[in-house]
Amino acid sequence: AETKLTDLTNTGEISERDRVRIISLDRDGIVESITNEIYTVIVGSLRFRARRDELALVHAAPAQNAVKAGLSRGVTADVDLDRSFSSELNLIGLTSDEATDRADKFLDEAFLAGAGTIRIVHGHGKGALRRAITELLTGHPHVDNFKPAPPNQGGTGAMVVTLRK
Repeated sequence: AETKLTDLTNTGEISERDRVRIISLDRDGIVESITNEIYTVIVGSLRFRARRDELALVHAAPAQNAVKAGLSRGVTADVDLDRSFSSELNLIGLTSDEATDRADKFLDEAFLAGAGTIRIVHGHGKGALRRAITELLTGHPHVDNFKPAPPNQGGTGAMVVTLRK
C-alpha cells in the first residue's frame, strides 16, 4: 500500500503524532513536536527539522486518550488498555532498517497502550540488529531505560525496555 505523492496534502494543519512525508527526502515519519513553526519529524531513529511547506500530511494521528491529552491537575481518568497488545516484538531475520522501523512503531504502540515494560528480541548473529536497536532506544522519547534480558528471557539476544509513564 504505497502512498503516492498525489494522495498527500501539502495544505491543512499538521499536528504532533501525525504521519507526514518529508518531501525533499521522500521519507515518511511521525511529527514529534512543533516549536516556532519548525516541525521535528522522527524517521526511523533519526530526527529531522522542517518547515510546514517541506511536509505533506500522510495520515492524521488518532485522537489522544484523556490521560495523554493533558487533564487538569487532580483530574483522573480510567483508560481501557488495548487488550490485543503484545509486550514482545521479534525482529529476527529483518534488516537493520526494517527492524528499527518496526521497533519504533512498536514503542509508540506500547507507550499508547500504557505498557510499563516490553521485550524486543533481536537475536545474536553478528550484532547488527542489537546495535541498531540500542541506537534507536538511546534517547528515544518513550524509553526510560533498557538492558539485555535476563538469561531465561533471551539474554543478550533480547532487550528489556522500561517505558516512561
